Amino acid sequence: MKIGIVFCALMYLCSVDLWGQRILLVDDDTYSKPDHYPRVKNAVTLAAQSLPQAEIKEFVTGVDAPTVFDSLNKGDIVVWYCANTAVGTALWNGTKSDNVMIPNLLERGVHVWIMGNDFLSDRYGDAPKMFTSEDYAYEYFGIMRFVGESKKNDNDIGLPLLAAHIPKGSVTDTLTWTSGNLWYADACDIREDIIPLYSMGPSDYVFGGKKSMWMKKGVSGGNVIISTFDPWFMDVETMNVFFEETIALMVNSGAVSVEEQEQYKRIALSVYPQPSSNIVTIDGLHTACDEITVVTMTGEKTLLPLQRFGNSARLSVESLPNGIYTLHCEEQTRMCVVIH
Repeated sequence: MKIGIVFCALMYLCSVDLWGQRILLVDDDTYSKPDHYPRVKNAVTLAAQSLPQAEIKEFVTGVDAPTVFDSLNKGDIVVWYCANTAVGTALWNGTKSDNVMIPNLLERGVHVWIMGNDFLSDRYGDAPKMFTSEDYAYEYFGIMRFVGESKKNDNDIGLPLLAAHIPKGSVTDTLTWTSGNLWYADACDIREDIIPLYSMGPSDYVFGGKKSMWMKKGVSGGNVIISTFDPWFMDVETMNVFFEETIALMVNSGAVSVEEQEQYKRIALSVYPQPSSNIVTIDGLHTACDEITVVTMTGEKTLLPLQRFGNSARLSVESLPNGIYTLHCEEQTRMCVVIH
């Protein structure tokens, strides 16, 4: 089995029992020197030791690695660590192909936390990239647009800080780095049904407000958290608290409720035909807007008029160059592909 061979070559597995649930640590660090993984393992271990009767177990790497994933049950956790570069990692099977194991884990109610730099560019190439409902990153990670990378796309500035979407009065409300501004953290726009956790900052930074950490709640109970940066660059105390808070959030958030599913249906738009060269129809509008904001992949915005009829509208895209756009009407948004 191809996946089994890749895992054997690239990963070290360790499991930790926490709240009666198993945490499987995936050492998918193919680059860092010194090795960043031991501090990650220590942070998870400390979170486990803060609870009574926590137990740490080790798994030996080998051809049985896929079997270890198969043994996980609903409520268990996978912490997949890609460190400060994801080039050639097992996350994408070492072949830049979609990981079929993660959807399987989520469907079984297993929580998955993926963290590290560069794993989007390793799979999809350089930013910017727009994702549709047919794309893996959209469906399973909740990403609408891969906007750019710190340092690479911000004139060599690097990411100054991350700000918690909802401050908790904790040392983790603002994340900074021991080595100066952070390189190669990914800036993203996420779907409307995704829970933002950390945004890039400050506000005047070129990617200020773009998301670098979020949670996608699963219908089957398997939540996924994406962190597009390497937490190793935090100071040790902050990193340990960060891991404890994040794991607790993941396991305590529950599955998507019926109300949340209905809310997403209310804000979702349908845009067709795709692609289009002249007129698109927009269904599902729940506001009285007679204009819509059209955003290019580089962030440029244009207001275009709508021809409304009930909860639908027609939009002329004849004036737009070929490309991929997002359409925004207050909190509602959808992608639109224009090809003349």
